[in-house]
Amino acid sequence: MAMVYWKKGRVARSSAQIGDDGPAFASGSKHRNKWVAVVEPEESADGRRHWITVPVSGDTNTKKGKRAAQAWLQAHLTEQLKMKAAGVLPTEDRTVKQLVDEYLKARSKQNKPCRESDIARVFLRFKVGNSQIATMSTKAVRKQDVQAYLNSRLERSRTLPDGTIKTRKGSPGNAERHRAMLLTVFDEGKVIPNPVAETLVEAHEDKRHREMTKEEQDRMAPFLNDEMHCPGLARLGRIISFALFSLMRKEEILRVRWRDIDLTERTEPDGATSYGKITVLSEGEEQTKGRRTRIVELWPELKDLLLVMRAEAMTEVGGLPAAIEDRHIFLSADGTQYKSIKVTWQNLLKKAGIRNLWFHDLRRTGTMRYYRLGVEPLVLKEMLGHSSIEVTMRYLGLVGKEQARPLNRAWARKQELQAAAISKAN
Repeated sequence: MAMVYWKKGRVARSSAQIGDDGPAFASGSKHRNKWVAVVEPEESADGRRHWITVPVSGDTNTKKGKRAAQAWLQAHLTEQLKMKAAGVLPTEDRTVKQLVDEYLKARSKQNKPCRESDIARVFLRFKVGNSQIATMSTKAVRKQDVQAYLNSRLERSRTLPDGTIKTRKGSPGNAERHRAMLLTVFDEGKVIPNPVAETLVEAHEDKRHREMTKEEQDRMAPFLNDEMHCPGLARLGRIISFALFSLMRKEEILRVRWRDIDLTERTEPDGATSYGKITVLSEGEEQTKGRRTRIVELWPELKDLLLVMRAEAMTEVGGLPAAIEDRHIFLSADGTQYKSIKVTWQNLLKKAGIRNLWFHDLRRTGTMRYYRLGVEPLVLKEMLGHSSIEVTMRYLGLVGKEQARPLNRAWARKQELQAAAISKAN
């Protein structure tokens, strides 16, 4: 073991495998006086040479600084030797970066940034002691290392331009998503025991899957149906019904025109009845989030509402169908297109005494109601305009409680078929 005092600066690539030429230095570093040590292969847990910066506060030119550096380094070497003796870091083992890269390659069909790659990037940069977790062996990652990483997601810090550090509370839901992905990564890597399995994230309310309850909808009803005293809220009531049945986004709803709606009832080739269709256009300046045009089938109750609204629009223009083709189906009090419904929505929530409900939650509420009625996720994917079924499954929040209903329906259907077969045989 050699102890080197280097005046040039701190090590830029700590725990990287560097040859005899020495460490790489960070130019312009504010850490000008640091102890730099070389850990030889026979002394490191992973059997590689490491150049590391010894984190000692204060002036390392003094005897006190030197003693502090030596004490830290001795503790570091003791930990390395313990890990090596336990055999948790065999030299032939893969690094965490290799494991994560294999996972992302297997999961991703396109080389594009995604939620999982973002999580992986942050995780690989996390530091355990003097090493980045990316360079550690897969079997060297311990439960406390992963727990420290998840805890770091609960408190987010960033350095402001003036040099001060600002800290804010992170989202437990975000930390839980990080944990779920890492649990899968290490399971697929056949790492036993899985270091993520026993980690914990504090309990939280997942606001990403907020639904409007039936009780909340009933509290809204008196204000939405009072056209005499709340005309603005009555118009909003129709928009809410449209959102629950069509699953369209708010901006898509406010710009839909009568020419985009087909109220013709027809029988499809497979024998099913189509009650009408809405064409959600994505063209020019009016692009959808998915950047593609899609078709949404009408639910019978939605068709009844649109028939009433169309009759009212026809009366206003003197019964000329061509006069309403380019007209938006939802118009504000002055007869123009809605620019925003935020104020009216907040007014409704205040009157009904409802908190923490966003208009976008109606889209999720309608999706869950369709799903519980038996509509398949692939159909909901097309209605929602999602790019992949994975997005829809995450959107539905399909956890154990949501799997029970379709399994019950499938079991009941199987029993009916068995009973029918028995009765036919007799």
